[in-house]
Amino acid sequence: MKRYRQLCGVARALDVVGERWSLLIVRELLLGPRRYGELLRDLEGLTTNLLAKRLKDLAAAGVVQRVTDGYGLTEQGRGLEPAVLALGAWGLAHGSSPQDGDRGQPRWAMLALKRRYQQPSGKAVVAMQVGGSSFGLRVGGEALEIADGAPAFSDAQIVLAASDFFAVFRMNADFDATAQIQGDEKAIARFREALGV
Repeated sequence: MKRYRQLCGVARALDVVGERWSLLIVRELLLGPRRYGELLRDLEGLTTNLLAKRLKDLAAAGVVQRVTDGYGLTEQGRGLEPAVLALGAWGLAHGSSPQDGDRGQPRWAMLALKRRYQQPSGKAVVAMQVGGSSFGLRVGGEALEIADGAPAFSDAQIVLAASDFFAVFRMNADFDATAQIQGDEKAIARFREALGV
């Protein structure tokens, strides 16, 4: 791994996560552990040799660790979440324009919900299906908790097509007109309050 050799926090952070693909691997792991094959599939363009090297380097730096379900972030690695979210917000506002052939995934967009989050007046667990992907969202704490996969229990269920998810949460399209919503009305109200829909 290359080093900048600068006594600067930004340079020292880039010593750890500045190599190509490293931050995207961290992004993939922010919603929970992933298997090697899942990382390779979802990070299209990343070769298996380079993925193995990046995981090895991130593990040596204390960012990633082997877990039962593949690879997960350490506590130190989870500390990168605010930086990843801030970088994502900056990229949406000032990054390059989307091009034909660019891919998107619901799990990447789910992370953007964390930036919208406002702590609601109560707690709720919501099962959310976007396209063919399922997530568990826990609202009511200081931060929005999102887990990959359907939760064992939920107060409410929301189903959205992937295109409708982007329309609602990026362009403020009508949530009620696009989503299939069922479950406890108070839980749904807390979800709406937390995410401004």
